[in-house]
Amino acid sequence: SPSKNLLQTIQCLYALHAIDEQSHLKADLGMKVAELLLHSTHARALIISSEYGCTQEILKIIPSLQVKHVFLNPPNERMHATKLHVKFACQEENLITVLNVINAFEQQIMPQQFCDK
Repeated sequence: SPSKNLLQTIQCLYALHAIDEQSHLKADLGMKVAELLLHSTHARALIISSEYGCTQEILKIIPSLQVKHVFLNPPNERMHATKLHVKFACQEENLITVLNVINAFEQQIMPQQFCDK
């Protein structure tokens, strides 16, 4: 229901420290989150990333969240594709795997060939 969705949104914004107890936008973080055309959790991550020195990484990860898969698994080459994908895998977190792929892509002289592999 709309009221349930609204309540969940308010709770999320409060948990992100974007609003106060009266549901008013906080002047610092809340206003910045509202100005960005991103999901509130992504906006907050981007805003506070500078405090942790990881803004470039967050700028790479957020767009990757808009796609379902960064890897292709062609049916006739699934085993080969899996072997190539393992090079980027990080057991702790899928987003780190995605970041590893993006970083490897950026280092390629021939990015189309990298993507085709």
